[in-house]
Amino acid sequence: MEVNFFHLSLNSIIMNIKKLLLYIPILFLGGMMIYGSIKKFQKPFSTPDQVTEKANQYIDEDKPNIATLVLYVGGMRQTGYAWLLVGLTELLFSILLIIPKTRLIGSLGLLPITLNILLFHIFLEPEEVKGLAMSIGLMVANAIIVFQLAKQKNFLLVN
Repeated sequence: MEVNFFHLSLNSIIMNIKKLLLYIPILFLGGMMIYGSIKKFQKPFSTPDQVTEKANQYIDEDKPNIATLVLYVGGMRQTGYAWLLVGLTELLFSILLIIPKTRLIGSLGLLPITLNILLFHIFLEPEEVKGLAMSIGLMVANAIIVFQLAKQKNFLLVN
């Protein structure tokens, strides 16, 4: 009888560990995406002249990758809506990720966003190891969430 009690408690411990291993990436990804989306609404936008001046300064300093980064982000901000749309999309899918019933939809919606963040850091900021590591962490967390939830729902990519 004690063996069964031990077996049941061991099973419940394993189940709790599995749940915890799913919640850690959810909290990490959701928290980082909410933080990043809120930051997109807080910063004031630069004028086009300021953006090109800053990019030219980096070109003069022989830092073309940083100049490309400035022009990319500055261009999205100059549209008046693209940067805010990215922030709103991140916020919406992050909220969906945190809500248990819509978690799979949120994680699937964040998948192209985290892929873009990863590619952004690989191609535009390869020397920024901290940013690259963070973007890899976001992508891995998102992949873990998608595969775990798809496995639970028994559809998508997992049989």
